Amino acid sequence: QTLANQQYLGDIERDLPNIPEVEWDPALLPPGVTMVHVHTFTELYRDHCAMLQEAVHSLQFSAVESIWRKFWQVGGSNNNNGGDGKGAAAPSNMEDDDLASHIPPNALQALMRAPPILKFVEAADYQFYQYLVDVLIPDVLRSIPSHLTQAIRNFAKGLESWLTQALHACPPQLQKVKIVAVSSLGQTLRRYTSLNHLAQAARAVLHNTEQIKQMLQDLNRVDFHNVHEQASWVCGCDETIVSRLEEDFKVTLQRPSSLEVWAQWLNQLVDDVLEPHQNKPDFPAHARQFLLRWSFYSSMVIRDLTLRSAASFGSFHLIRLLYDEYMFYVVEHRVAKAMNKTPIAVMAQFLSHRKSHASNGSSSSSSSSNSSSSSIEEPHLLSGIQVTTNGDPTQQSHHHQTQQYGGLISSSGASKAPLGRDEGQQQEPELKKFKFEPS
Repeated sequence: QTLANQQYLGDIERDLPNIPEVEWDPALLPPGVTMVHVHTFTELYRDHCAMLQEAVHSLQFSAVESIWRKFWQVGGSNNNNGGDGKGAAAPSNMEDDDLASHIPPNALQALMRAPPILKFVEAADYQFYQYLVDVLIPDVLRSIPSHLTQAIRNFAKGLESWLTQALHACPPQLQKVKIVAVSSLGQTLRRYTSLNHLAQAARAVLHNTEQIKQMLQDLNRVDFHNVHEQASWVCGCDETIVSRLEEDFKVTLQRPSSLEVWAQWLNQLVDDVLEPHQNKPDFPAHARQFLLRWSFYSSMVIRDLTLRSAASFGSFHLIRLLYDEYMFYVVEHRVAKAMNKTPIAVMAQFLSHRKSHASNGSSSSSSSSNSSSSSIEEPHLLSGIQVTTNGDPTQQSHHHQTQQYGGLISSSGASKAPLGRDEGQQQEPELKKFKFEPS
């Protein structure tokens, strides 16, 4: 089964990302630390990443916890080099894959507190974790077997606790750097698997001619003049862009369009809107503002469809969830490119800011942190979706259409008709609240 699943992975033959060398003036080394120790640490860390790469390539996710535990055994009980830490040469045989077997305890503890090493570890983790994401989910829209998706999600959920336990004997400075990075990896994997699940559910709708026909009929009844006015007043949406968005959506809906065609349209929309802000320091801020405006505009359309008891409400709600999630994915990558960082690093920047804000101990900050935490949590997997591709949807009642997508509307799985804007807002993907910090 592992071999069968590997066909869905990215290029497993691709080399590991290039991890930069540590920049450290030998004259500024801590007492008891030599450049030999520094070189040994970086080489062992690269070998450690290679071992993790092999485990992930073979989908042996449980092995990752064991690799971490062994590598970060830094208590000193299994150290073979003695404790003086003065100029001990790196052993030529590095078969032991833990740090404590090659670096004296005092020197190792000093290294793990040193800013140059912390910077090296942070850069290495961002590069390596992005590599793992690209291997596990090379295309967020491609169909992936449900058992593989669930395996990746379970892996993502265990990452932070595994690494926290493995790092218990390490200095807090190192723990903070590594936990922030691995939290970003876990969040990213969960978001991308959720996006992939949404894409597969929406694909069935987009391939159903009768459902598309009903969606177009319902869309033509929407009071777009009122939608445009409210969008302009609330969030300053450019009326030209809003009108173009409406026209392009209707034109694309009229033509038989695959999910990939819709994705291309969304990518082009993002590029056109953000093009005036390219290569400017305020690009991340404008990208964030675009996400907010997109979300408000789409929520107003869904609100109008809800109040009209549109027969295709369930289909529109599913498509809206997918497009919100995919739009966030696209903007995230555009911001990362503009900041010359990996998407993992962009997410980690936010997580680090949130954790620092929460650590001040005030009750108000704690409350804000909890709110932020829930806002970036991935949406539920849509286990309740039952996409009907047979029969004429125009004959289905609004209540029956809603029952088909009960998993989208109620996290408890109960089927219920949409009651209005408040309930619809509760179902908006929480990912759009993710905050990009301008560089």
